[in-house]
Amino acid sequence: MKDNLPIPPRWAEAFFDFYCAPRYREEIKGDLYELFDARCEEQTPRTAKVRFAWDVLRFFRWRYLRKSARLRKLIQPVMVKNYLKISWRTLRRQRLHTVINIGGLSLGLAACSLLFLYIRHHLSYDDWHTNKDRVYLASQWSYGGPDYDSDSTWWSAPAPDFGVNSMVSAALPETIKDQVPGVEAIALVGGQSGVVKVGRSVLRERFTVASPSLFDMLDVPLAEGSVLGFKDPGHILISEAKAEAWFGNRSAVGQTLEVTFQGETQTKEVVGVLAHTDQPTNFQLDIVLNPRSKPNYEQWSTNWNSLSVATYVMLAPGVQPETLTPAFDGIVDVHYDHMLDITRERAGLAENQRGFGFALVPLTEIHVIPFSVRYGNMQPRYLAFLALIGIAILLIAGINYISLTLARSAGRNLEVGVRKSLGARVSHIVTQFYVETLLVTVLALILATLISYLSLPLFNSILKSKFGWHDLFNRGMLVPLLAILGITVLLAGSYPASYFAKFRTAVVLKGRSLYNINSRFLRLLVGIQLVLKSSLLIGTYGLYRQMDYILNMDLGFEPANVVRVTNRQLPQGEATREVRVARLQ
Repeated sequence: MKDNLPIPPRWAEAFFDFYCAPRYREEIKGDLYELFDARCEEQTPRTAKVRFAWDVLRFFRWRYLRKSARLRKLIQPVMVKNYLKISWRTLRRQRLHTVINIGGLSLGLAACSLLFLYIRHHLSYDDWHTNKDRVYLASQWSYGGPDYDSDSTWWSAPAPDFGVNSMVSAALPETIKDQVPGVEAIALVGGQSGVVKVGRSVLRERFTVASPSLFDMLDVPLAEGSVLGFKDPGHILISEAKAEAWFGNRSAVGQTLEVTFQGETQTKEVVGVLAHTDQPTNFQLDIVLNPRSKPNYEQWSTNWNSLSVATYVMLAPGVQPETLTPAFDGIVDVHYDHMLDITRERAGLAENQRGFGFALVPLTEIHVIPFSVRYGNMQPRYLAFLALIGIAILLIAGINYISLTLARSAGRNLEVGVRKSLGARVSHIVTQFYVETLLVTVLALILATLISYLSLPLFNSILKSKFGWHDLFNRGMLVPLLAILGITVLLAGSYPASYFAKFRTAVVLKGRSLYNINSRFLRLLVGIQLVLKSSLLIGTYGLYRQMDYILNMDLGFEPANVVRVTNRQLPQGEATREVRVARLQ
């Protein structure tokens, strides 16, 4: 019977043995085991294991940590308190220098925080879904050879020799369902323009055509109703914004709409209202139609030559996408054999080589992959460029701190000399300056957080984004901010700490200054800082001129005078005409 008893998590036990000092280990571990056994009798084993792990983390304190003799001499509670006290007195005594240092660092940290917030936003698209690790986009890839101009055909891509297309045939989903093993669910998503009649209002709208199974894959929140009835082609889903605009305070569920698209008018019943979410997502669902409501559904869903939908697949637990390659190659051999011949001829491939096929793109990576037919994606190189700008700003702030700290080294010579003469070691001097840098950086980070929060409205207006305080103050931002804090302390504190620690006591006490403004290292720092600042200023000015030109260039007509005329009596495909009028009286 004892073999069936629950045991504590092994990783928690291993972590406890790793950090706990030997003299405390046996006593504390015995108490942890007793608590675990008692909780197993009163609560579920899962709860007992979670609380055991939490107790292990709670004992992760300074007094219980395993410490080397050198570390105990270097970091003592009394000495840390002394370091903080001296650092605080130094900052208060040199207020102007402190204000300049904290101000420069805070501006740099604020800029880095906002840039990271933007980068993290684009890297976190659809990572909040429960099944995010099992949902993939089935996309087409093609190889055109090193001399292939990708802009000449539909599979264009950033690289001249390789293309990825997110849009596929509407016949692919059912084929995958029948022929590819390991697929638990599949859904197609497409677009459709049409007209919606609400009461007496006739509105031109853009619809999303999506399979009902899409809502089994994704965590789409509902404000009202249910998605279960969406399996009926006569039902429709609308967003909260549309429900409020069309029906006001009335319940939208059960209301009917007249929807006209592809030359046919259908009556739809609203069965669900999709709630608004602030989570970043590629799925903009305002008005959702069942694909089977399309008038030409049978012809459309069997046409392999039309690239009109995105196809999402959810794999069964434990299935890896690489294992499905043979099944997808089989589909290509049957339905796209002509594309294999074209790509082989164009790229000069051998008969046994493939230049066309399907690839499964993870749901969380769709937003940062440059598809040829997909709008709203973020190019990875732009995010990398923004990250480089953030690093450059952080370097400028760190170099500025180093320069200002060394510039007042003459006033710290005597302090360091006296401390060394009283027995302070090099490690103590280094720790003192690291603590001082840490204190300045923490104060700068607090101020930077405030600056970032106050700058959010301007930041949102420039980037057309909707970031709020909850985006800036969440757990996802805590770890990066702490990482930035640590990097800044190491960057800004390393050289001053080692510089002052090398002072010779006898020379310093004689009143000689060891500060050398002509040192190669300092000149290198100033040169790097100048190059970074100049690059940022020139780049910013160039970008401003480009944007000003794009926004204010002469188009040859007034955009406000463009009229869209719709005539529903014309045949399908000719229903919309745009008439540009140079001047309306």
